Amino acid sequence: MDSQLEFSFEDQEFMEFLPQANANYQNRWADFNTHDPGVTIIEALKFSFEDMTYRWNQPVADLLENEKDVNALKGWSPNLLLTQYAISKTDYRRLLAITPAILNAVCQPKKADPSKGKPQLLKLLIATNPDTHLDHISLMKSLYQKRALGVYFTWNAKKQSFFYEKKVPIGVKLNVTFKAEQDNGVNRIVLTKEVADFLLPILEKVDYRQVSTNGYTLNQIFEGPFTSTVINPETLSKPCFRKQIIIAELYEKIQALPFVMHILNIEMCIVKNGAADGPYSSTVLPLDKKAFTCLGQLEINGAPIDLEDLANINSPLIESNFTENTHLSEYIDEVKDYENGKQKIYNGPISIEGKYRNIGAFRSLQLSFPENYGVGKNLDKVSNEDQKKVLEDRSKEFRTYLAFFDQIRGNINAQMGQFPEIFSYKNSYCKKKPPIKIFDLTGPDDPERSFYTDLDWPNQEEIPKPSEEMNRSFRQKRLNYLLAQQGFAFPNFNPFQFKEYDEKEQVIRVSKAKEDFLKSLWEEPTPVKIGVEATINPIFQSAMIQSLQKQIKILLFGTAEGDENKVFIFEHMFIQSIEQEKDMSMGVSVLIFDDQLSKGKRVADQPMAEVIIKELMPAYFHLHIQWKASNQYEKFIELINQTYPPYQTFYFGDHINKEKMKKLKNKWLNINGLSADN
Repeated sequence: MDSQLEFSFEDQEFMEFLPQANANYQNRWADFNTHDPGVTIIEALKFSFEDMTYRWNQPVADLLENEKDVNALKGWSPNLLLTQYAISKTDYRRLLAITPAILNAVCQPKKADPSKGKPQLLKLLIATNPDTHLDHISLMKSLYQKRALGVYFTWNAKKQSFFYEKKVPIGVKLNVTFKAEQDNGVNRIVLTKEVADFLLPILEKVDYRQVSTNGYTLNQIFEGPFTSTVINPETLSKPCFRKQIIIAELYEKIQALPFVMHILNIEMCIVKNGAADGPYSSTVLPLDKKAFTCLGQLEINGAPIDLEDLANINSPLIESNFTENTHLSEYIDEVKDYENGKQKIYNGPISIEGKYRNIGAFRSLQLSFPENYGVGKNLDKVSNEDQKKVLEDRSKEFRTYLAFFDQIRGNINAQMGQFPEIFSYKNSYCKKKPPIKIFDLTGPDDPERSFYTDLDWPNQEEIPKPSEEMNRSFRQKRLNYLLAQQGFAFPNFNPFQFKEYDEKEQVIRVSKAKEDFLKSLWEEPTPVKIGVEATINPIFQSAMIQSLQKQIKILLFGTAEGDENKVFIFEHMFIQSIEQEKDMSMGVSVLIFDDQLSKGKRVADQPMAEVIIKELMPAYFHLHIQWKASNQYEKFIELINQTYPPYQTFYFGDHINKEKMKKLKNKWLNINGLSADN
């Protein structure tokens, strides 16, 4: 149950809390706590697999790998991954709230029947105002158009073959079948223009990945592996998402047309080099009543209905056999109320006036119950040891992909406070929920501090305390990763320890640095901050660093790229501990190389610029802004190169110049506003 169920939709505070379902791309479900626009079914599955891979030592196949060393996400853009559809239960309640006759609503996830292989269902219960007529047709259409349809699916690759093609200009050929009375030139022109305006720019830019055989329908798409009790490793290793996403977006465009109910089907042929590209590229989008009903799998009190039932406002399926006099207390075990920033738990029943009616069971694509899909169980059935090892090796790549999705969140300026409920551990394959607290990455040496561990220790006192060497190792990996984000490659040496290195020591590339750091978050006990309840993932923080750097450039100088104006952001807590305020979790230095900010741009002076930067920073950033002259930029880059030489092997001879290393380290500390070592 949602924690805000005690509120009514007539409560203005509650309505302000709920995210706004705006069709504008830039304003879609902007509240990260209740609807994460970066979460798709692929990310949710990936997170679940990765969680069991790294937290519970359960290796699984890599969902995002197509072939060895091929990143299936290459070329994807936020426009293809983000969604305007409802995801969480709160999203669905927000959609119900726009209906005037509805006073309140309850959303109940229902476990699917594994024996039948059906997808998860979301049961919606509403309380209606007896004095206001409930327009069922508008309500159902709104739920159909706004729910998570068509963007979160994969393709069952059991009997299919996939392959990459080079980028080529692609066109679209449409054959539309209207109902006889609507088959006119106006409708054809409107439909063709709508589809072409949407499809052509996308198809010209992406690597077109095609399916052999005779194409597929929307109905076939939704019968993918997520409707099965077990996910086949073969299916996961050969995903084919891009074409389905394009088709789903096309379906959304068609759905918005005023005459959509008069379209029986659309045959779409991909045209390359002026000729239709084979029978396998013919894709049929069935839009008749059967397909529409199939997509929704709508049931009213257990009885399926179709478009004809929806069109009949007096349908007995809608008006009869509803659950009458049902109070909210029947569906809630405990309700959380937020008062003055504190949680107050009500264990007793809560009575809210109004009758709740079951308006139907909807397909839900959340992973609230990942066990329905057999997540993490498939490798136990792999008998071939060589194949199993390949799958285990692939599973190690999940951490790298996290940065990709977190960057999407940063790009859309999403709130970085809490994980959404889709990432809940409560239904994972774990006996005990691991402790999750805010990360404090200072690496303090205080033995009394508690530390995060991904092992399920039977006794909290048995959790080992990290050593100083472990802290240094963690900070060094984090330092490497952050420098890699700035585009630097660097040698594998530890600036905190002076020891000899083999002259054959290889340079750590960016991908390797990222992998080492991401693994260190889970392989090593990581210090946490006591007394802070918010859940903040360090990867989210690192992704925000990259996003903030671009935003500051745009706001101060009107450009996100280029060498004219330099903005650097560094997390400096990996160098030494910083005394922070109670609610701060991360130290940040912003270095701006510029002599004059005005230049006809938006910002005219440094104080105003600092106000803008502070507004961009999350509350948990401890901000330190430094202004540098433009002529100091080259010296800054030189310092970086001296400390961490890029693109070359760095090693020491038989004798280490400790004084030189100390000077380099002190320069680094000083430029980040930290005190140098004596």
